[in-house]
Amino acid sequence: MARKGKQEIVVDLGHGSAAYLLPDEDPDAYRDLREEIFVELSPKTTRRRLVADNLVDVEWDIARHRRMLAAVTRSEFRRQAESMMGRLTWFSTTMSITASQYENLTPSTFRRKRNRTSTGVSPAASTC
Repeated sequence: MARKGKQEIVVDLGHGSAAYLLPDEDPDAYRDLREEIFVELSPKTTRRRLVADNLVDVEWDIARHRRMLAAVTRSEFRRQAESMMGRLTWFSTTMSITASQYENLTPSTFRRKRNRTSTGVSPAASTC
């Protein structure tokens, strides 16, 4: 707010408006953050109000970035886990070995078993 004589003029720069928020963001949370920062800083000049407005936006952007990063990380983790589960399911059905056979499995037997499976020879039809 700027003083012009005894009149007080309010300049609306669009800060704190719903236009700044994404559709899934809470306007009340944004207003609460803005109010908290303005109460704490108590800006008295136009320049300090602009700095406070920018600080609100920067804090909101940081929180937004962290939410988006967490969502992307969760999504990628879920995708990787599903992919790994698919590979494990394929491995267990393709290799069809028992726990005791697994304990005795060495890299060379794995290569032999894999070669027999890929050539169409059933692991059960031959002995290791």
